Amino acid sequence: MRYLARPGGLAIVAGLSVGVLWVISAPSAPAPDAGLMPLGGAALALWAGLRIFGTVMLVPLIEEMFFRGYIQARLDQGGVASRVIAVLVSATLFAAMHGRWIEAGLAGLVFSLLYMRKGRLADAIAAHAVANAVIAGVALWRGDWSLT
Repeated sequence: MRYLARPGGLAIVAGLSVGVLWVISAPSAPAPDAGLMPLGGAALALWAGLRIFGTVMLVPLIEEMFFRGYIQARLDQGGVASRVIAVLVSATLFAAMHGRWIEAGLAGLVFSLLYMRKGRLADAIAAHAVANAVIAGVALWRGDWSLT
């Protein structure tokens, strides 16, 4: 199934780039989340592990299946104008859901172009997962979960 074929190296590089740009462009960190303060070591580790798993494994799969695999694929009729509209609509809707319009719009554009390049959703999913892994790693290191 070419649609979910093994992702290419470009997807990994694109994901690293998106993740790094997301982190360096982030607004200054807010105060630590007061809701996490009462959690002890094991509970906090479990919470962080589940948060990272969701951020890296589940979110990219679900979002890319919706934004690229459904929205973009439905709008792309094969012509240049149709492809431009499909990419712009998909990236714009992706940005609207993420709050940081410019950064998320650029990320959505990268993921859309990766998908369109070879018609493999796996490339967009892998890039999104790598980007989220970079962001989650920095969030864990800094204790700044607002990044994710």
